[in-house]
Amino acid sequence: MKKYLIHSTDLEHDGQRYFEGDTIELDDAEAARLIKWLNPLEQPLESFKPLEPQEPIEQPLKPPETLESEAPTKGTKR
Repeated sequence: MKKYLIHSTDLEHDGQRYFEGDTIELDDAEAARLIKWLNPLEQPLESFKPLEPQEPIEQPLKPPETLESEAPTKGTKR
């Protein structure tokens, strides 16, 4: 039996309700019927580590550059 992560829906399997984000263990035949709502877990979910927070990058905002061909000219309406 392999473990899968349920996505995009809730499932009812063998009388039990599984919600999006839950993990479920299924054999190959059961997984084949539900595969469009499953992502295989190749390693245990507990082994994933959250990303470390990073300092925000401070960059001054620059005004958008206007191409000369897009710049309005005198006497024309946009």
